Amino acid sequence: MHVRIGLNNNASACILAIDHFSFHLDQKAHADTLLLRLQTCPQPILLALLLAAGACATSIEGGMQQGVPADAGGTSGADGSTSTPADAAIPADAGIQQVTLQAGAANTIAPQNSVSCNSGGPDFFHDDNHYYRSYPLASVGVTSDFLVTSVDIGIEEAASGGGSQPVQVTLHSLNGPLQLANLTLLASTSAAVPDQIASVITVPIAATVPAGSTLVIEVFTPNGQASQNRFFIGSNAQGEAFPSYIRAPGGNCALNEPTATNALGVDGLIMSIVLNVTGTHTS
Repeated sequence: MHVRIGLNNNASACILAIDHFSFHLDQKAHADTLLLRLQTCPQPILLALLLAAGACATSIEGGMQQGVPADAGGTSGADGSTSTPADAAIPADAGIQQVTLQAGAANTIAPQNSVSCNSGGPDFFHDDNHYYRSYPLASVGVTSDFLVTSVDIGIEEAASGGGSQPVQVTLHSLNGPLQLANLTLLASTSAAVPDQIASVITVPIAATVPAGSTLVIEVFTPNGQASQNRFFIGSNAQGEAFPSYIRAPGGNCALNEPTATNALGVDGLIMSIVLNVTGTHTS
């Protein structure tokens, strides 16, 4: 195992709004704490015999604003909430909520923090490496089917012989401990990762995760030694709500099953992988 140096970069979390509600899953300093903040975003109101386009609330860094159409006919409570007239048409998808699940305490890409199974110095061209993160849906407030739309992958360093290299993103459901035999394939896609450092990329992928399941995200970087590819996934030492895992069956690593990164035996290593997932569910 070898540690490589990247550059620090603070990637801001986003508030993702869709239709009636907007959710922001935010990780603060405590590794075991998930804070779910709800922002009410009123729908345009459709009255009988009158079409009125409403203004949706906007979010700003450090706070949230709400906007109510002047002609909406609703009422506003002391707590800033709004009510809809009884004769207003309610969209069928008003209960859909979009959320980004983030198990790490931050999206920071820390330098000299990630490891991979590779050829060793000075080139550090990588063998097959699989990175995992799991999300028990009920533990993060998702109690219905979760419709995944994308995965965010932190990158400490991606350097290649041809300007980009392939990665494969796979979604599984998990029944039992995180072992290969307990994974059920849900969806998989490939992406080309351009050379870069200290960044976060978004890979679109679609899958339905059944309610009550544990979702597992896997990022696979295939052996890149012949292509002179070097890849170190982005991570930090700021803690996490659920463990990060790595599997590297080839080379001299012989990690045949997913192994918690903090149990690799590397002195002082706290490797919380930046691996988030965005999707929708119903309330």
